Parts: sequence; structure tokens; C-alpha cells
Amino acid sequence: MRKLIWLAILAFACAASAQTKVTYTTVAVNAKKAVDELAAKSGMNLRCSAAMSQEILILRLQDAPMDEVMKQLAAVTMGAWQKEGDISYLVPNTGARLLEANKNQQHFAERIAKTLKTAQEQLAKAPAAPQPGMPAAMFGISPIGGGSLNKLALAIGPAQLASVPENGRVVFSTSPNRLQRGLPAAAMPIINEFVLEYNRAAASAKHDEPAKNEQPPEMAAFMQLLGSRARKPEQITGPPAKALVVAARRGMMGGGYSMTLKLYDAQGRILATANTNISTEMPFSPMDLLQPKNPPANSGKEIALSPLSKELYGIGESLSVLGGSSRLKMSKELTEALKDPVEHDPLSFVHSEALIAIATERNEQLVADLPDGVMSFLDNLRAKGKLTAQSYLSEISGQGAPAPPAKPAKPGQATGDEPAAEAVSSGDSPDRAKVQEANGWLVVSPADSDKARTQRTDRGSLRTLIRVAVTQGYVGLDDLADYSLKNGSPLDAAPASGMYIMTFAPNALQEGMMGLTNWDLLKFYGLLGGSQRQSLREGGRLAFGQLSPAQQNQTAKMVFGADAALTIDSGGRKQPSDPLTEIITTQLDRALGSAENDYRSEPTEVMPNGLPADGFISVKFTSEPIAQAQTMSTDLGRMSSLSSLELGIFKMFKEDPKMSQLAGAMPTFDDLKVGNRAVYAFSFNVAPGVSEKGTLNDDRIPKEAPVYKLNALPQDFQKRIDDMAANFKKNPIWSMIGAMGMLGQKAPPP
Repeated sequence: MRKLIWLAILAFACAASAQTKVTYTTVAVNAKKAVDELAAKSGMNLRCSAAMSQEILILRLQDAPMDEVMKQLAAVTMGAWQKEGDISYLVPNTGARLLEANKNQQHFAERIAKTLKTAQEQLAKAPAAPQPGMPAAMFGISPIGGGSLNKLALAIGPAQLASVPENGRVVFSTSPNRLQRGLPAAAMPIINEFVLEYNRAAASAKHDEPAKNEQPPEMAAFMQLLGSRARKPEQITGPPAKALVVAARRGMMGGGYSMTLKLYDAQGRILATANTNISTEMPFSPMDLLQPKNPPANSGKEIALSPLSKELYGIGESLSVLGGSSRLKMSKELTEALKDPVEHDPLSFVHSEALIAIATERNEQLVADLPDGVMSFLDNLRAKGKLTAQSYLSEISGQGAPAPPAKPAKPGQATGDEPAAEAVSSGDSPDRAKVQEANGWLVVSPADSDKARTQRTDRGSLRTLIRVAVTQGYVGLDDLADYSLKNGSPLDAAPASGMYIMTFAPNALQEGMMGLTNWDLLKFYGLLGGSQRQSLREGGRLAFGQLSPAQQNQTAKMVFGADAALTIDSGGRKQPSDPLTEIITTQLDRALGSAENDYRSEPTEVMPNGLPADGFISVKFTSEPIAQAQTMSTDLGRMSSLSSLELGIFKMFKEDPKMSQLAGAMPTFDDLKVGNRAVYAFSFNVAPGVSEKGTLNDDRIPKEAPVYKLNALPQDFQKRIDDMAANFKKNPIWSMIGAMGMLGQKAPPP
């Protein structure tokens, strides 16, 4: 009898839920707030678990049945409703998420297989041949070995290659150690084919390579600068002692998925290398920056945006033109709204208004959990044109939008004869959204919910960082490190933060002209305790064996990850003579691996058992003056720190006629506030003479710091700038670029 009573109560509760309807519209808010509002409006006892609070929801519900609303909320968040007493909690659906992760890895393997098959077909039609007149093996990339690497990838198998984690690397070997995987037996004949091809190329290079006195001096200096990367191929006279195939999976800004073949002799010297890219996930062509295309012709009614959203959308249009950012200005109202990404969620502007407008126009119920990936800062580099339902849904899904289904008689109620529209999947864009329209519902969810959760910017910590920047006038290294522990890199791992970081804390995005901020190193610094930081600043050593588990894991990520570039300090390549050369050679090392001709440059060879307990971390601590522009032609990056490196480049560009086109695209500024930069040059010493290096800057420019005119800076600072500009003018890279006519000489725009 008691069981029957409970069943009756449960049936009554379900019926009440089905009969309860709700009307509620909100721009993007966190799931906790949205569920609390739905509970209050429906009278139902609903809660959002802490694990689901980071989901961001956009809703437009008009007299919608609550049972259907709850079903759609669970679907878009990859969650489930769990009853505890008389309260229903929105919790993660662990089983569904695991199933999706496996499905996504399988899909990635299918993409790799498709790419390899296409490359194989192209090679069969037109086998690659070395191009005459090109420097041998320049940058370590040559037409040698592309076909062999493609065959090796097929032999290893797409499933194995897809198992490489993002920003990770896996090493396959003919004689694997505990950190390597074995190459299949089918790999050896392919490697032998590569050796024959390489030897033919070596013989050809010896015949075709110009004599030193025939090379232009700029090219000779450039090739010397590249060291072993530009060495010409030499005959391989005996069978390699060991072969490695390194599969590295980098993020969007790192170049995608790459493979490298390395052959070693018995002494551990590198006999030959070959590189190829399997898959790149760039959201646009780099040529779009230099040759902007006209915006697409978008049909349909233009979506009306609020003034702030319209301004934000216009910023994207400005950035889509090369140099547009140098003249970008934001209204006071927009700047104030951006200061609080909790109260005004990053997705609450254009994206919320567009989705709500589309649902309203089509008389549909809307439940959306948009991934932050739809806000990629780099998307703004493409012209968009008129914002319509068609253009917007196509943009967020990465494919064409579905035609709107027939309108039901009442919102959220099917007439029974309208067809269900197909889901618009993201195709090869896992950071995009799935859009489904059926039976009077517009449902939007992440194409890859796991990636969406990983990329979700923590709104609270972003607000804290912005408040620090506004209050202090700068963001210090400790503040950035704390922020990094909850967020990925703004450019590709936390895309919703890009506009905010560029506006309020641009030094979080890049270390000036030294390239993008080393986010893994920043996270490591954030994991250090106060006494550890102080000890390193004072010249102390921190042994790997003394690190906490979290610190060891982060260290391993840096020295074994996709961007690992071990440096061999004894002998080898000549050290860079100026910062610009260091920038380029460092970026080459990170993109293609170290140029050292030694097995010790391979992490899994020099550390075959993982992190050595006797390895240690040291820091070289220096300081230099920096400046921050107070009057600038753009608001984007206005708070960037300018060292003698950046100011030296600006000076050279302004003074060199060959650089006039680039100079015209740069922002202009005059009044400069001067502060100090503390430079932390880290060395992760993994073996005698072998280390992973990285640099972090701690920029401090207080609000009360003195202000100088650009042409009247302190004498020491000005001398640094002048010396830097003089070094750049003599740099072989700029000399070669100028000699090859790669820079235009157009007059700067007015």
C-alpha cells in the first residue's frame, strides 16, 4: 500500500511538472542564476549543482511546458536532473559525457584518415620533387620525406594518432623506452625508402648548392643564423641506429597536428629529419590579413542590435581590415559594461540578442548553451557584413544554417506535420555549436561539450583581473598567475576573454614582441608558493624532487608537451646576438622542435624515465625600464607595456623607408608613463647542459608613475631604444627580407 501511495505521488508530481508552464527570457547568464529564476517563476523546487554553474544559458521561453524545458536544459548542458528529497538538481551526466568524448576522438581519427587519404592521392598524382634554387633543408622543412611521413602515419594508424592529447606529443620508436610507443613492423620499409630519397636529395643538393661566394651576403648571414636548421643534407652511409616519429598536437595558434621523423646514428647524432602537417585547425587563412575579402552577401532581414552590441559587432568589422585596430576607439558606456563580465556576460551582447531575435521572429522557444569558442578573437579578422539569421547561425555552427521550419500553431507546441530540421553540426570545428530546430524549439549546444567546458572563461576571475588593472593601472605577474590557474590562454584556450584581455590587460596575452605569453610557464609560476618564488628570485634552485604533485605535472607538461624545445648549452648552435633573432629562433624551435643535432634535444631520450629527481629549476632575474602609452590612437592594447625592444622596432619602422607600410598600420602614441619590468628567465634543467627555457615579465607601472614625451624619455631608456633600433637595422633577417622585396614601400595612410 505504501509503495502504491509513493507511486501515486510520483505520478502526480510528473503530471504537475508537465502541466506547469513558464515564460522567461534572459540574455547569457550562468546556469545557477537561470535555474534559480526558472524555479521562482514555475514554483518548482529546482537547483543547479556547483559542477554545472559554469554553463552559460540563453533562454527565450513563452508559455513553455516545464518538463520540456528541463529536458532541453539537460540536453544542451550534457547534464541530468537528479532528485534529492523534494529538490531536483541539474548535475553532470557522466555517462553521456564519456560517450561523447569517445565519439569525438573517433571523429578526430576519421578526420586524420581523410586528410592522409587525400594527401596520398595527391602524392600519387604528382609526387613532390625538390625545387631548384631553394636553400637545402631551410628551416628544417623540405619537400624530402612528405610522402614517407604520410605512409608512416597510415602505418601507425589514425586511431593511435588521434589519441595524442591536445597540446601533447607522443613519440613512436623503432626501439621504444618506457615513454615511447613502438613503431609497427610496416614502418621499417618506409623508413628505408625515406633514406634512399634523402640520399638522392643530398647528392642533388651537393651539386646544386651555390658556392659561398655566389650567395648574396644577406642570405649567407641568414643561413648562418639558422645554424643546423639550414644545413644541407648529407649522405646516410649506414642503417640508422634508431628512428623516432614524433606526433605533436598543438592548438589553433600552434599550427595544428604535425609529425616529425628523426633518424639517429649509434652515437645519438641526428642523421636526418623530416616534418609535415597532418591537420591544421586555423579558423581563417593568414592571407586574409594581407588581402581582406569583401564581406559575404547575407540575405534576409538584418537583426536589430542594442547600441552596445552594435558597437561590439562594429569592432569586429574594424578589426577585419589590416591596421584597423590601430584606430579602434570604444565608447565610455561599452568600456564600463566590459569591466564586469559577471554582470554583463561576454555572450550577453551580440550572441544573446541575435539568438533571441531569431527565436522571436520564428516564434520558437529558445534554449541555448553557447560555447565560448563562438567568440574567438581571431574570428573578428574576417569581414562579416550584415547580421542576419542566416549569417549568424552559419557563423556559430561553422556550416550553413537550416531553413526555418514551419511555424507551429502556438509557441513550443507542434502541429504534428512540420518536419524536424536536421542538426547543424560543427563539422571540423569542435569549438562551434550545434543548432537544432524542430517542433517549435530552437536548441543550441556545444559541438564538443568537453572542449567547451575546458575553454569556458571563468567570469569571476576575469572580473577580478580587470578590477586590478583598473585600480592599479597595471596587472602584475602574481595577479596574472592567479588568473591563469582558472583560465587558459586568451587566444585559443579561453576565447571569450580575448577582447577583455586586449582591452584591460594586454600583457597577459603576449610578452611584447617576444611572442605570446608562455601560458604553461605562467600556470607553473601560479602554483609556486611565496617562499619558492622568493628563493628563485634570490638565485636559489628548486629541485624537481621537491615539487608538489601539481607542480611536477605542470613541469612535465612543459618539458614533454607539444611546445617542448630543449636547449643544449654546450657547443652547438651559436647563441642569438640580438632579441629579434632570439624571437625568431625560439619560435622556430617551438614550432618545429629544437635545431640541435643531438639526441639530447628529444625529451623522451634525455629523460627516458620521466622527470629526473635531481633535475632543478633556476631563474635569472633582471630588470629594465618600460613604458605605457597614455595617449594612443586605439583602445585595443592601450595598456600594453612597451620595452626598449618594442620602441626600438617602432623607431626603426618610422625611420626606414622600406618599413613605411608596416609603420602606417601601427598605432600612434606620444605621452608615455614609465615604470619597471622584472624579467624572470626560467631554466628547467633536465640533464647536464640540457634545459627547457622560458621567460615571464612582471610589469609595474603605477598610476602615479611619471609621464614623458616619446622624444624626451629618460637618458638610459632612450639609449636602450637607440641601441635596439641600430641592432635591428643590421639584423640579417631584416636585411634578407628587404633584399627579397618582401616589404612594400607604400606611404602610410593619413
